[in-house]
Amino acid sequence: MVRLSPTLRWARAADLPGMASLIREQAAHGRMLPRSAGELHQALDGFRVVVDPYGGVLACGGLRCYGPGSAEIIGVAVQDHSQGLGLGRRIIDALVGDARARKLDRVFALTLEVAFFRRMGFDVTDFAAIPEKVARDCVACPFRPTCRETPVVMSLVQEAVGRWTPRRTRHRTLVG
Repeated sequence: MVRLSPTLRWARAADLPGMASLIREQAAHGRMLPRSAGELHQALDGFRVVVDPYGGVLACGGLRCYGPGSAEIIGVAVQDHSQGLGLGRRIIDALVGDARARKLDRVFALTLEVAFFRRMGFDVTDFAAIPEKVARDCVACPFRPTCRETPVVMSLVQEAVGRWTPRRTRHRTLVG
């Protein structure tokens, strides 16, 4: 029997119910803050999904631009039965690749899952490092007084010392 692997692709309108259900489930477990279907619909063009062979959403995550230099990674969630398969890593890698293709300087996220983002090469920071996010969203957020999220950031530009961030990079060898 041939086993088909999950597919990473851009999200489509038909994926919205599955994405909303997944995020609602993960928020109920306290792994992330909830997002409304309207918020997901507004941000759909920046979302990636990993789907099973039947189109069921196994994982999702999006990129929301904040001007010419930075973007936020939002709505990263993986189905409970698909945890540990590297689907979250696939989503983050794709979103960081999208940010690089747009020539952004950095990506950031607000997360309750700090260890995951640290494994992905993000560094913990503070809210002062993401003023664009604070001004746009945090000021009016009902969770602000009791916010449990931690800001994390990944630089996508070469540092002055000459090494590239994030620490892990991939090199391809061309065989001719």
